[in-house]
Amino acid sequence: MDGRTVNALLAFGIALALATPLHAEVVRITISSRAPALDGQSFGAAGAYEDIRGVAFGEIDPRDPKNAVITDIELAPKNARGLVEYRTTFTLRKPVDMTRSAGVLLYDIVNRGNHTSTNVWHVGGDPGDGFLYRLGHAVLWSGWQGDLPIASVSAAQEGIDVPVAKRADGAAL
Repeated sequence: MDGRTVNALLAFGIALALATPLHAEVVRITISSRAPALDGQSFGAAGAYEDIRGVAFGEIDPRDPKNAVITDIELAPKNARGLVEYRTTFTLRKPVDMTRSAGVLLYDIVNRGNHTSTNVWHVGGDPGDGFLYRLGHAVLWSGWQGDLPIASVSAAQEGIDVPVAKRADGAAL
């Protein structure tokens, strides 16, 4: 390995060691649509792709020390089990025939709710040369930015609904 590769791996390892994992659990998923992706275009051995869109419902334990890094989580509304609930939209693009999949899932961290990584991986945009799709990889997008509630995003974007922390007198922070 050359020096740049070693430095990149070292930086990645340090970043992983310093990262603080949060603990959340998806408790339910609903599917809102399932449709051919990319106009039904076929990508070599992987074949055609489909988009599955839906909503994932999750819960976070505000008492878990791993979640203490979430600002004001202790002030967020809680359900009957004492957990903080959220919901996020998602889109899963995968081969229609999963026996033709490579078994690889790329999670794309959306930018302002927009799907971006496939434009980076494919020469000429998405689908462009279809690099990821020809390999049989699946791609998953989901909302994560608290200032992009589900009702505010377009059908081609991802949003998330998170609770609003309240002061002791009930007013929003």
